[in-house]
Amino acid sequence: MEKLRATVAQIAATADKRLPELPVLHRSLLPFLSLASCFYRLCLYLRRRLYLSAILRCRRFPVPVISVGNLTWGGNGKTPMVEFIARYLDELGIPPLILSRGKLLGQS
Repeated sequence: MEKLRATVAQIAATADKRLPELPVLHRSLLPFLSLASCFYRLCLYLRRRLYLSAILRCRRFPVPVISVGNLTWGGNGKTPMVEFIARYLDELGIPPLILSRGKLLGQS
């Protein structure tokens, strides 16, 4: 999985005029990645339209929520950031509650 991640990152970082210099295997992924990108864009557009038309509604929680994460794989420093935020809130006297993939991790 790490090799695939590195390959996609290399393709994404390559300027359009340098795409022909990529290995054949990398170039063969371009149509799939382009299609996936278009599909993702369409999904985001539809999701936004559904929220704007009030077909989908935001759910409000009775407490403030801080979400740390994105669509990228690991290695972006999410865990240290969660640790920093939890310690900071604890110092302020606000007991943090950490959920990871829907599982309760800890409570100060």
